[in-house]
Amino acid sequence: MPSKLTIVVGDRFQQFARNPHVQPVSEFLTGARGGASTAPMVVLGQGLSRQTVEEIGTLPLRYAAAPQPANSALTHKRAEKNIMVSMPRATSERQFEADLFLDDRNEVMEDHQTGQHIQGLALIEAARQLWTAVAERFFLPPGAKVRFVIDSIRADFAGFVFPLPCRMTLDVVEVVHAPLQRLFTVHIVMRQNAHDTTMIDARFRVIDDRVSERQEMLAARKAIEETVASAAASA
Repeated sequence: MPSKLTIVVGDRFQQFARNPHVQPVSEFLTGARGGASTAPMVVLGQGLSRQTVEEIGTLPLRYAAAPQPANSALTHKRAEKNIMVSMPRATSERQFEADLFLDDRNEVMEDHQTGQHIQGLALIEAARQLWTAVAERFFLPPGAKVRFVIDSIRADFAGFVFPLPCRMTLDVVEVVHAPLQRLFTVHIVMRQNAHDTTMIDARFRVIDDRVSERQEMLAARKAIEETVASAAASA
């Protein structure tokens, strides 16, 4: 490894940034703007915003190309900081991949970060965004008004995921077509430095927006009626 290689991570990963070759982004940019950076190569880790990555790209440094984040329409996230995956790409008819792209201002992380690794709930949300983006981009008609409903999800963690580059692979195990909905079964693997660290299996339905809204309305009314009846019985 080059002695002056620098891995740049978000400021929230303070403990991880104490390791050799790692630097928090604010410290790195302060030095780079003042001409103090002598790193011949920069690795972009996790915790960086799109704007920060773009600024690093203007510096006279050598670094690996940064992932291109997916957009709001694919991930169903309004705020750019909450998008956690790159634009998904097809490697075969039923296999897709993307890169983890984690802004450390993300809603899942902003109130909780312990240790050096990325928390498991953030990885589960990244997986959800990946399967949503894959379904939207490769399986649904453009502009389709639908809702995603999770039927089941299982996550197995074989090791820590650190704020370093991380590749995500999604296999579509099954797609069942039914009137006004599709049922997907997917298997996601997160790999970092040739190690499979996280495996997630999920089943979810993609339902016509009008049908889903009516189902939810009826379920909400039933829940309210049961709550009222329970409260009245105990009064």
